[in-house]
Amino acid sequence: MNYHYPPLNYGTRQQAQMNNIMKVIGEGVLPVTPDQLEIILGVTTEGENLQKTQQLNAEKASRVRKALLQKGIKEEDIQTQDYRINLNYDYKDGEEIFRGYRVVNMLELTVKEVEQAGVIIDAAVKAGVNTVTNINFTVANKQLYYQQALTKAIQNAQKKATAIAKTIGVPFNQIPERVEELSINDERQPREVVLGISTEDSIPTPIEPGLLSVKAIVEAEFNY
Repeated sequence: MNYHYPPLNYGTRQQAQMNNIMKVIGEGVLPVTPDQLEIILGVTTEGENLQKTQQLNAEKASRVRKALLQKGIKEEDIQTQDYRINLNYDYKDGEEIFRGYRVVNMLELTVKEVEQAGVIIDAAVKAGVNTVTNINFTVANKQLYYQQALTKAIQNAQKKATAIAKTIGVPFNQIPERVEELSINDERQPREVVLGISTEDSIPTPIEPGLLSVKAIVEAEFNY
């Protein structure tokens, strides 16, 4: 996304003196406490008979969904993320030997109460979940925090340009001629969870959110 600012009218003499371009990178980082998390979990079943394996998988998935609803997860926050049927083979002396079927049913959850993450995962495992592939802490209104980080990034670019201009001893226009947002790769890695069966007296699986960093990077051009 590009932002273009009309150049200010400093008069012919000043504009003639500011015909060079200074290009800087500005960064803005905003630490944020996550207020929700996304969990991908599901049921994997294996068997020699496809119909029976599908039926067993469906029964377990139904129990999992019911357990999640009982823990306060809303219906609209439970979505099917993946459903697939794979063929299982063993290999002996270079030959494929058909072993049966694998049915995978994965659900994507949005949990609004992050402190309940461990309790929810344990309840899902007790109901039949045997696969958890992703736990990702997020914020519900990321765009709001990103706009604040973007403001910091532009201010950072202006400070860098000011420092450069002061060092080399030239005047410059503090309003950027051009600002471009640069893409950012999310470096936050999904968390892995060791599955286990919980009981009423067991300690919930510990899931600690920590802080998120909402980051914005811009490339700004200033006339000097």
